[in-house]
Amino acid sequence: MERYRAAKAAVYRGTTGACVYPTWEPGAREMVEEAEVTEGARAVGLSLAVPGLAQVGLVEDAVIDRAFHPRRRTEGVELFTTDDVAHLGMGEAGLPLHIVTNAMAAAALVREGGVDPDAIAAGLRAFRVEDHRIARVAVIDGVTWVNDSKATNAHAAAASLRALADGSAVWLAGGDAKGADLDDLVRDFAVKMRGSCSSGATRARGSSRSRDTRATSR
Repeated sequence: MERYRAAKAAVYRGTTGACVYPTWEPGAREMVEEAEVTEGARAVGLSLAVPGLAQVGLVEDAVIDRAFHPRRRTEGVELFTTDDVAHLGMGEAGLPLHIVTNAMAAAALVREGGVDPDAIAAGLRAFRVEDHRIARVAVIDGVTWVNDSKATNAHAAAASLRALADGSAVWLAGGDAKGADLDDLVRDFAVKMRGSCSSGATRARGSSRSRDTRATSR
């Protein structure tokens, strides 16, 4: 786990402008504080609530900048609203939180580069998800097939499952879970699943646990 943390923290090494970090993630601020950055680089937090100074945050359905706005000490500027990224959602399940937070992070980074708020909103409205990232690939006989093969760890898989409506998903899990215990993941998201089909190194635990947990959650 320490090696994994170090690998994640390396993204901040050598930063020249702003280290953007999620305030809700334990240890994220410490990663920024410990990073070897260029003199003058500053920390910019992402918040799921009204932003404080040096933060980009969420006020109802609007993302507000109080980190780069010239008058940030007394006011903020709107960068985009959830309507600007609504097309990236999963239909009836609504807009996944990670879509909003990813857009917040991208907006903060380009604000550091001087991009105008209006251009950020327009860019997000035009953005389309790449393949393998909760991408809807087909609807066959009323069943929507979603490709999220980029979800190569439990954290990413959780974001994918969280985006779905309750009782709507058959989870096709495969490959190597990299030593992660999927029991908690299956238990936490059993309400989302109608069932699961596991292959590869995940097979021994995933499918049987999903059936057991689903049965007890009804």
